[in-house]
Order: sequence, then structure tokens, then C-alpha cells
Amino acid sequence: MSRTLPWFLRLPHRAVARRDVIERLSHELHRARRVDPGDAVHAFGFKCDELAFAREVLARHPRYWIYRTHQQRRCGDFAAVDMSSPDPARRAVRVLELKRDEAVRVDRGAGLQMAQADALCAALAAEAGVVLVGAAVARVTGDGRALAAWLGGR
Repeated sequence: MSRTLPWFLRLPHRAVARRDVIERLSHELHRARRVDPGDAVHAFGFKCDELAFAREVLARHPRYWIYRTHQQRRCGDFAAVDMSSPDPARRAVRVLELKRDEAVRVDRGAGLQMAQADALCAALAAEAGVVLVGAAVARVTGDGRALAAWLGGR
């Protein structure tokens, strides 16, 4: 049954309120794409403070749509898209890699962990339609709280 998993899962605000958000989204993915829910849990599962980060961003910055990225595809931990513009051509993608206790760094470091950021952006354009192909991509690393604060200034 193992069909190809997507590059990302959108994390709606209502879903991140639950501890089992990935398990629930994995079952939805199974119904929609016939992928093994266990494979999806493995690919998108949270570690450490990642769920808390997603909750904080969605609570503090509701203009962002947050996507959990496939953890084996080297495209960061999350993607954030500012949806305040109704025009996908005016939206940018921020690929985020959480690094505990580190300062925010934009487009520096985490090379291998974000090597496929452009492919993720292309998937967000093709599958979700939230940005256009070739949208600007910022690769951002740092502590979860610092990243959440940084997103507020963007």
C-alpha cells in the first residue's frame, strides 16, 4: 500500500490543539492518497519542542499557514507561508529548521537539512497552490521561540 508521501502536511490551528495531530492527519492522508498511516507518522512526527513551536506560531501569527515537512526529504522542519496577501505571487516561503538555543540565522547554515527547500517550494506551488513556482524562499534556523518572534516581524 505504500504510495509516495507528500512533501508536507498543513497544520491547521484546530489540529495542533491535539497531541495526536500527526496521527489524525496521517489517517486523513491514508483516505485521500492511500498511503500507510504508519509511514506518514514516521515521516511527519514531532520531536522535542516542535509541536509547541507550531502551536505558538499559529496562535501568535494567524496570518501564517504552517506546514510540517517530510523529515527525510531535507527540507527543514516546517514551512511558513504568510497568507495575508490574496495573491499567491506576492507570498514567500520561509523554510524553518529548529535549533535549540540558537539565534535566528537567515540563509546561513543548516545546508544539508535544507538542501531541498526549493523542491519543497515547488511542491507547495503544485500541490497546495499557496505560492507560485519560483517563489522566494528564505532558509531560517534558530530556537523555536526566537523563530516565532522573528516571524512576527516579517
